[in-house]
Amino acid sequence: MPLDGLTLHAIVNELGEKLKNGRIMKIYQPDRYTILLHLRLPGKNERLVISADPMYPRIHTTTSERENPLSPPAFCMLLRKYLEPSRILGFEQHGLDRVAILHLEGMSLPGEAGELRLILEIMGRQSNILLVNGEGVIVDALKRRAPADGPVDRILMPGEPYVFPADQGKADPRAITSAELETNLRLALPNQPLWKVLQDSLQGLSRTAAQEIVFRAGLSPTALRSESDEANWKGIEKALGEVVQEATQGKAAVYLSQGQGDFAAYRVFHQPFTDHASIAALVDEFYTTRTEAAELTQLRNSLRRALDKHLARVVKKAELQRETVRNAQHAHTWRRLGELITANLHRITSGSPSAEVVDYEDPELRTVEVQLDPFLTPSENAQAMFRKYTKAKKSLDITLEQLSKTEAEAEYLTEALTHVELATDVATLQEIRLELEREGYLPAPQKRRRVEQPQARPDRYLLPDGSEILVGRNNRQNDALTFKLAAPGDMWFHAQKMPGSHVVLKAQGEPTEESILAAAVLAAKHSQGKDATKVAVDYTRRRHVKKPTGAKPGFVLYDNFQTIIVDPRASIPDLQKAVK
Repeated sequence: MPLDGLTLHAIVNELGEKLKNGRIMKIYQPDRYTILLHLRLPGKNERLVISADPMYPRIHTTTSERENPLSPPAFCMLLRKYLEPSRILGFEQHGLDRVAILHLEGMSLPGEAGELRLILEIMGRQSNILLVNGEGVIVDALKRRAPADGPVDRILMPGEPYVFPADQGKADPRAITSAELETNLRLALPNQPLWKVLQDSLQGLSRTAAQEIVFRAGLSPTALRSESDEANWKGIEKALGEVVQEATQGKAAVYLSQGQGDFAAYRVFHQPFTDHASIAALVDEFYTTRTEAAELTQLRNSLRRALDKHLARVVKKAELQRETVRNAQHAHTWRRLGELITANLHRITSGSPSAEVVDYEDPELRTVEVQLDPFLTPSENAQAMFRKYTKAKKSLDITLEQLSKTEAEAEYLTEALTHVELATDVATLQEIRLELEREGYLPAPQKRRRVEQPQARPDRYLLPDGSEILVGRNNRQNDALTFKLAAPGDMWFHAQKMPGSHVVLKAQGEPTEESILAAAVLAAKHSQGKDATKVAVDYTRRRHVKKPTGAKPGFVLYDNFQTIIVDPRASIPDLQKAVK
C-alpha cells in the first residue's frame, strides 16, 4: 500500500485528538522532503513528521531523532517565518483522498495573526507540502509547479489559488448508495477483478482494503466480476461498511507481516496480521525502520564509492612504485660499469662511443664492451656511471619508504571498507565518515556545529561467567576500545592478517577457554573473513598491543600472541548483547 485514504483518516483523527491546541515551537527540515514540527502540549512535548518523500510520504508523530542541517532550506525558513510560534487548531482530511490538512493559527501576514493551512498531498512521486493562507492562496510549496516546467494539472506557485487534486470521479464510500455501488459492480467488465472495480470507483481504498472487502463478502480476494452475483454484491456492501467503520472510528491498527510488511487501520483477515494499540505509533515504527534502512544503505553506498575510488588510486600508485623499485634495483650495474672504466682508463681512447675493457674480477680476464659518451673523457664517463648509481640508489631508498606508506594506506582503506560493509547502524557509518573527513579522504563541511562529537561506544556482550566482550565497529572505536577502555591485563583479539574489529575480553579473573573461544568467534564474525568456514584469530594481553607514532586510526602492532582457529558462523551459547 502503504497509507491508503482509510488509514490516513484514522491517523488524522488520532493526531487531532492528541495534538489539538499544541504549540509549534520549532520547525526543522532534516532532509529534502521532510518537515519536523516540535510541539509543546500541557505536560509533554511531541514531534510531528510531515513528509513528501517520493518513496515514503507520510504524517505521524515520532520518538526518533534526526540530524538537522546547519543551514535550513528556504521552505523551512518560510515555515518558521509564518508558523514559529503557532497553535494547532485541528486536523482534517479532504474526503477520503490522501490529503491531510493541518489547520493552524499563525502569522498570515507579517505582524498579523490569522488562520493558515499546512497541507500534505500523498501522491507518490508527486507528493507535496504546501502552506496556504486563510483566503486559499498558496504562500509557498515544497515542490513548486508552473506551466514553464511542462504540462501540469495545477499551478502550485506562491500567490496562486490552491486547488485540491482531482478526485478522478471516485465516490466517497461513506456516502455511496446501495444502488450506485450495485451499478458500478454490474457495469464492470466480466474479467475485471472485483477489488479493482472497488478501488477504481471509491475513494480511500488501497488494493489491500479492496481485497479485504471482497474476502469478507465470502469470495476469494482476487475473484473476478464474472464470479460474483447480486447476493455477493450485498455482501460486498456490508463488508465495505465494516471496513470503513473500523477505519473512521479508530477501531483497529494492524501490522501486516506478509511480503515486505504493511499496516492498516482495519483488520485484514485474508493476511497474517498483528494488532497494535495506536495507528500513529505503528506508522512511526514502520516508517522509521524503513527510512533508517534507506539512510543506512545510502550512506553505506556513498562511503563505499569514496573508499573504492581512493583504494583504486592507492593500488595504482603502489604498482608504479613497485615498478620504480624493480628498475632501481639494477643500480649496482651502473657502479660496476664505473669501476670497469676506472680500471681501464689507460685502454680507452677519448671520443670513442664504446670500448673493450678487461674485467679484472673475472679469473679468465675476459673483456666486456662498455657504451660511452663520446663527448666525455674516459674519466668523465666513469664519474657519470657513478652518478647514475648514486641517483638510482637514493631513488630506491626513497621509493621503498614511499611504497611502505602506500601499502599501509591501502591496508587502512581496506580496513575502513570492511567496517563499512559490517556496519549495522547509521551512527557507526557516521563515525566512519567523520574519520574519513579527518584523514582527508572526504571533503569536510565548511561549517560544523560546535558540539562535542559523541564518544565511540563499541558493542558490548555478556557471558554467563560475568565476562564482558567489547567489539569495535570502526577504526575510531577500535582505537578508543584498545587504548582507553581496555586494561593492560585484558585479552585483545583480532582476525589474523585481515581487516576486522578490535575485540577485548574483560574476564572476572583468569579468562576461561569458553570465554576466549567466544571472543575469538566475535572477532572472526566482525572481520573480512565473516563468510569463511575457518578464520585464524590472534589474541594477546592488551599490554602487548602498541600503536606506532603517526599511524592511521585502527592500525596497531602486537606480539607475544597465540592463535586460535574458529568458525565465524558458529553460535555462542548464552551470549547476550547488552543495550548501549
